[in-house]
Amino acid sequence: MFCLHDSYGLRVVKILILCLIMFCGVIGNLLVVAIIFKYKTMRSTTNKFICNMAASDLLLAIFGLPIDFASVITDSLHWHIGGDFGLALCKILPFLNDVSVAVSIQTLVLVAFDRFYAVLFPLRKKIITSRVCSVAIAFTWLIAMLFYSPIFYTAKFRRLGGKIYCVMDWGPHLDDRATQREYIGTIFVLLYAIPLVFILSLYLAIYVELKRQTSTSRHSSCSTERLIRRRENSKVVRLFITVVLLFCLSWLPLHVYSFFKTFSGKKIKPCAMATLQVILVYTKNLGSAGNPFVYFIFLEKYRFGLKSLFRSVCLQVQKVKIRESLKTVDLVTVEN
Repeated sequence: MFCLHDSYGLRVVKILILCLIMFCGVIGNLLVVAIIFKYKTMRSTTNKFICNMAASDLLLAIFGLPIDFASVITDSLHWHIGGDFGLALCKILPFLNDVSVAVSIQTLVLVAFDRFYAVLFPLRKKIITSRVCSVAIAFTWLIAMLFYSPIFYTAKFRRLGGKIYCVMDWGPHLDDRATQREYIGTIFVLLYAIPLVFILSLYLAIYVELKRQTSTSRHSSCSTERLIRRRENSKVVRLFITVVLLFCLSWLPLHVYSFFKTFSGKKIKPCAMATLQVILVYTKNLGSAGNPFVYFIFLEKYRFGLKSLFRSVCLQVQKVKIRESLKTVDLVTVEN
């Protein structure tokens, strides 16, 4: 198998790509959060869910990518910081990384249910009100933290060949291999497989209903308000289907790798492992870096908010420059 760690030039390219992913993940999601917080008209339940997604993606970009940077730059998986501080990072960084992913999938479930109810029961009172939305968002973080709290016990230092490695070890109180299998299997089922099946089922029902509504409207008169609402629903549904697909593509390779590593018991050759690690680094960060672009492409309000935000920043910069120039003029006047 071709090794992706045998060329200095290739390593530079990998680092540059990772820098681009980190830049898009941090700046893009910061802009999304800033737009939602700055403009009150953007604080609908759907946008609150988008804000929650952006916050979790931002968490992944800030705390997950440094580990990936270190492995790509040094072309090694060993841990570079020892001592108590290094051990604390060994526990905290993977925990925050996994929590952000769990928050994302739960938020996608909530959005799918919200869209399902809005499309199939447009005249009924909303279940996910603004208050319910805020409580649900808080629970996505709480549930994610509970699921991944075992990391604070399992994350340990192990020395191999004079180097420190951050590994997951359930010993000495539990059988490491058996417990790891149960834990990985549970995480995959509860935080990946079942949510995605549920999400896809809801979006399939939404698609069928929107097709039925479109077919009905062709043969009967429809109010302008209803047509606008249908178009908005279709646009938002397309947006989140894209986000869901991006999420699936981002995290499926890592789940396949985890399953193979945990359940097969076979060792992967060093060259193949190096190549696989590079692929996993890029694929798992694809969603967090790509989601902001999806929001800006699909939703006109976000594009308008982005323009307004930039205008506001430029205006503030101009005001600062004017103040500075006025101070300079005043000083010259005083000296004269």
